[in-house]
Amino acid sequence: MPKKKTHEEFEKEVLEIGKGEYELLSQYQNTRTKVLLKHVVCGNEYEVRPMNFLDGRRCAHCRGISPTQFIKKNSASFKDEVEQLSNGEFTVVGEYSNAHTKVEIKHNRCKKVHGYIPTAFLSRKGYCVFCGEGKKNRKTTDSFANEVSTSTNNEYELLSAYITSREKVTIRHRTCGYEYEVTPHNFSRGSRCPKCAGVMRKTHVEFMNQFQTLKEEEYEVLSEYVNSYTPIRFKHFVCGSEFMISPGKFLNGGRCTNCRSSKGKRLVEKILIKMGVIYKKQVKLEGCQNINFLPFDFGIFDDFGKPLFLIEYDGIQHYKEKDFFGGRSGYLTRVQNDRIKSNYAKDKGIPLLRIRYDEKDAEKLLLHAIKNYFKNNGNSYIAI
Repeated sequence: MPKKKTHEEFEKEVLEIGKGEYELLSQYQNTRTKVLLKHVVCGNEYEVRPMNFLDGRRCAHCRGISPTQFIKKNSASFKDEVEQLSNGEFTVVGEYSNAHTKVEIKHNRCKKVHGYIPTAFLSRKGYCVFCGEGKKNRKTTDSFANEVSTSTNNEYELLSAYITSREKVTIRHRTCGYEYEVTPHNFSRGSRCPKCAGVMRKTHVEFMNQFQTLKEEEYEVLSEYVNSYTPIRFKHFVCGSEFMISPGKFLNGGRCTNCRSSKGKRLVEKILIKMGVIYKKQVKLEGCQNINFLPFDFGIFDDFGKPLFLIEYDGIQHYKEKDFFGGRSGYLTRVQNDRIKSNYAKDKGIPLLRIRYDEKDAEKLLLHAIKNYFKNNGNSYIAI
């Protein structure tokens, strides 16, 4: 079986057989899968099967064009031709060498200068790479920026000016914060962040260096970095909780998931204070654990430290998979931990009230549950 030709081998054939007039722009796969070639002489880009190119098929744009069209002209005649062709919209400001060497041309409308291959410029009847003038429906920086944003659901952002589909632009991947260069052509065909694709995956040490530059002294990284989108464990010293979040989201401003859901817990605490109940927060009870202790949000105790009543406020992440809270893995862990806590309370005979995130009247529910409990078990721990 013959050895499969590599990309580098075919690229060398293109240069040799095409006598330097052709440039390979896309990845070679096999002899029958089309590749993108550029005819340097006229600037035309087109797709062709490698086998057909090797058999002699060349630029369709240049078929039938007489050689006299590419006869070297002097600088003065080229300037005249550009001015006539564009009705004075473009002016040659650089020195013309030959039909295939870039020369600087100024677009008089936007006042910007760019290097163009003379034959390509003339064949397209004049065009501005900055504003798109002279070529129908040509992309502008604004239109490509909109394409980048809408095609990726706002996950990517254009940071530099769009010039042509083959000249690299700078893109930021908002998820991980990484900035990189890519041609608009490749981005439009699906090329995405090389760091998240594993092409340039950072190490744990590199992530820790980024983490330390944030100077977030309230947080500690507890587990090993995998990649920008795989959640790892952090500890928030302020509230004492440990939580899972992807490194990319943390570097882009994501923080303690416990404190994010604390609005509901603050409501519960406010009600307990109003009721005059003696309570504790983040209650750890002997034997209630998975790998680590599983604290209850609130606990009401007697004078001897015996737990009488337990309360859990369950945010939406306890009922649905949420990327911010660790995706499916984080959700399954929470379901397991919630089950352990519920079974523990049941086995110990301790009433456990769970308040859902979408409970319309949490105050009424909590007040009713605690009043009923103390009504049946004495009311020395309730003020109202």
